[in-house]
Amino acid sequence: MYDWFSQTLEYRLSDLKRSRPVIDSHLFDNLFIHHQLPGEGFLPLAALVSELARDGFQGPITIETGLVALKGWSNVQCRLQLARILGYVRSAAARSSASTQQEPCSAP
Repeated sequence: MYDWFSQTLEYRLSDLKRSRPVIDSHLFDNLFIHHQLPGEGFLPLAALVSELARDGFQGPITIETGLVALKGWSNVQCRLQLARILGYVRSAAARSSASTQQEPCSAP
């Protein structure tokens, strides 16, 4: 059986908002619906990151986000959003180590 996990070099994360498009346009979708910050959409990205960490994945995780979600028109806002993304991923990865720690056994 082919081991896909050991062959994976990186994972790309991008969240997706669940909303109806105001304008039927690929550009509109990319700016306002697709490529959202992790945690701002409905995809279970925290669970994915947690599982990757639990399974020992140590490769890079790339965040694909749009200019609007990143607030790229402002250096200050952009840096705040990047810090928020980093916190989200670190928090999700930390959950895996907390969930794998076993409770100490008590003597009967």
